[in-house]
Amino acid sequence: MSAMEEHSRRGVKDLKDVIPGLLHLAELSRGRLYLATVKPGLVNPLKTKSDSMITYFSIDDQLVYEGFDADFGPLNEAMLYRYCLKLNKLLKSNKKKIVHYTTTECKKRVNAAYLIGSYCIINLKASPEEVYSKLMANNGPHFLPFRDAAF
Repeated sequence: MSAMEEHSRRGVKDLKDVIPGLLHLAELSRGRLYLATVKPGLVNPLKTKSDSMITYFSIDDQLVYEGFDADFGPLNEAMLYRYCLKLNKLLKSNKKKIVHYTTTECKKRVNAAYLIGSYCIINLKASPEEVYSKLMANNGPHFLPFRDAAF
């Protein structure tokens, strides 16, 4: 069995051992797509950690909600579209595990979950209930409810 096959077979448990500062890991597509919440100081080191078996990416500083007051999301449809294009490209370009990582900062984390969850519903044909249960698996921390500008 090749190293890649062995890595793929071990799945989530193996990823928990290799992602530095991991606080929570949600597997959205078996053996392929994950949302990781990592400690705040360890977000930047993951940018250079991708290897032959795992691709890490984050949108925390790329797709940012422009609020009017205390509102913070969800991100608009144009941002969701850009995210879907990016994730489609990553998933089609190789057979590596794709780890979308985010920080514990509540607003960034819930927007990351919105994007990856929406992607799964739109492109992987998952149900909202299925996506929610995967995001909350393994005693995941709860998500901050969105707040609109009328708040």
